[in-house]
Amino acid sequence: MQLGLRGAALRRLSDGLERVEDITDFVHQQRANVRDFNKLHFLLERVYPVPGVATAARINLDTL
Repeated sequence: MQLGLRGAALRRLSDGLERVEDITDFVHQQRANVRDFNKLHFLLERVYPVPGVATAARINLDTL
């Protein structure tokens, strides 16, 4: 999950998260490769399965 948050906002929203990883250094390193697609490294992103239609509706998410 890409939060883009820090400080108190991150602490409030991170309850129950398994892990928070700061990838700032990685992003800065990759900026040098932005003009050469073959050198870019992409992070694996997974879709989080929302447990039920009612939950998805309550938090205003589409279901797959």
